[in-house]
Parts: sequence; C-alpha cells; structure tokens
Amino acid sequence: MLLVELVARARPRLSALRFSSTLRGDQEHLHDILGQADDARTVDDPATQWQTTGLRRKFAPGLFVRPHYWSYKHRFQPRNSRTAPPLVAPGRKEALQYDIFRELGIDPLWETGNSTLLATFVSELGKIRPRTQTRLTTKTQRKLGKAIRRAKMMGVIPLFYNPRMMPKPGQLQ
Repeated sequence: MLLVELVARARPRLSALRFSSTLRGDQEHLHDILGQADDARTVDDPATQWQTTGLRRKFAPGLFVRPHYWSYKHRFQPRNSRTAPPLVAPGRKEALQYDIFRELGIDPLWETGNSTLLATFVSELGKIRPRTQTRLTTKTQRKLGKAIRRAKMMGVIPLFYNPRMMPKPGQLQ
C-alpha cells in the first residue's frame, strides 16, 4: 500500500517534468515523498505510541500499562499469528458439546439425500473431513461417513469434488 501511495504522489510531478528530469532531482523528490510518508506514520496517541516504540517502552500521561506488558514472553517472544490445527480429535466430553447431530437429534444416515448438509462435511476434493475438523463424536462421525458414501454411490453428491465449490450455471460465461 505504501508503494501505491508513493506512485500516486510521484505521478503529478512526472507529468509536469515531461520526462526531462535529472537523476538528482528525482532522488530529492523521492526523498521528500518518503519523508512525508514517515511524517504521516507518526502518531501522537499515547496508546499507539506504546505499541509502536518497540522494546523501549515510554510512559505518557493517561497511558494504562498492563502488568503482562513487562513479562519476558510479551516483550521478546514473537507472536504466532496462526494457530495450528488440532492433531488429535476431541475427547468424548468435548465432542458431545460440539456434536450438532446429537444436539438436534438428527441421524446422519437418514440425511443421505440432503446434499447441502453432507457437503459441509466434504472437502474441496470430495474427501470426508476428519474428526479433528468436524468435532463430532466417533459414533456420529462413522454414521456421517456412511451417509456420505451412500450419497456418493446414489449420485446425490459428486464423487471427486464438493458441490458447494462448483460455480453456478450462469457464472461460467
């Protein structure tokens, strides 16, 4: 985004020069633009100053400092923005809480004809999603797998792709 702003600011100058500028003049103009971008990034808000100053924390009037800001983990350890998917399926108690079929009293084997419902448990390539992703109980997961296999054999859902990922009839044109 910064590059787009730089090009947008430099464009009027380039059109006025009509491509007869010197290298030194272009360097000075680029230096001016970068200086303006740095000035735009400086913020006077104490709350944002706390986050942007890096390792040296500065105090400001009216600034609330949380105790964990001083912990080693907060100050020096990099934050992992992505959490890894679970490697193990949920336990029995956790699965009972998340199992939507059990909660609504639905038997997946009776939903073999419901392609919309079954498509939510099928990956983009047509594979049945594992328990680590569906968060179902083992019993419901087995029934769901059987229902998806039956639906594929009956032709209700496609064998090799998720029907929810397919383009609508008018979108291909």
